[in-house]
Amino acid sequence: MPSTPNGCHSPDIRTVYARVRQLARLAIDTANYLLDAEDILDDTHAGVPVKGDGPLLTYRQALQTANSRLILVRKLTAPGPQDTLTAAELFVTERRRRGEIPPPRSSRPPSPPPSTPRCARWPAAK
Repeated sequence: MPSTPNGCHSPDIRTVYARVRQLARLAIDTANYLLDAEDILDDTHAGVPVKGDGPLLTYRQALQTANSRLILVRKLTAPGPQDTLTAAELFVTERRRRGEIPPPRSSRPPSPPPSTPRCARWPAAK
C-alpha cells in the first residue's frame, strides 16, 4: 500500500485497498474454475474419461460438472464490475478530498481561438 505523507490512510482508503485485494483473490479463484471447466470440456470432447472427486464421470456428468463451474464463475463475477467502479470512485473522492488528485477538468473543451468562425464555436453556456 503506498504511504501518504503522514504515513496513515483514511478508513475509506483502507476499505478500497481491502476491496481491491478481495477482487484480486476473486479473479484468481474464478480463473481456476474456468480452467477446471476447460479441462473437463477438453477431456470430454476428446472422449477421455473424466475423473471428478470420486469415480470416473459419464459424459453427461462431466458436462454437468463443467456447467456447474461456469455457473459458479458467473455468480462470483457478477458484482465485480460495480464493486470495482465503486472502489475507484471512493478512492478518487478521498484522494481529491485530501488534495492529492486535482479536481476534474470540465468536460467542455477549451474555447476556440477568436479567429475560429462563429458557426464552428461551442454554444454559449447556459
